[in-house]
Amino acid sequence: MDIRYSANQRDVKRYTTEELRREFLIEDLYRPDEVVAVYSHVDRMVTMGCMP
Repeated sequence: MDIRYSANQRDVKRYTTEELRREFLIEDLYRPDEVVAVYSHVDRMVTMGCMP
């Protein structure tokens, strides 16, 4: 499980596009024969994907 921590709102204002993508974009959520989970402290949310 990938765990992502909250970002400081003052810092986020200065993030570049690449930094925003690295902090918030969930890539590879669906991988064959795997269950992928990402826990985000931002909204205390778990996002999961599975592909048979």
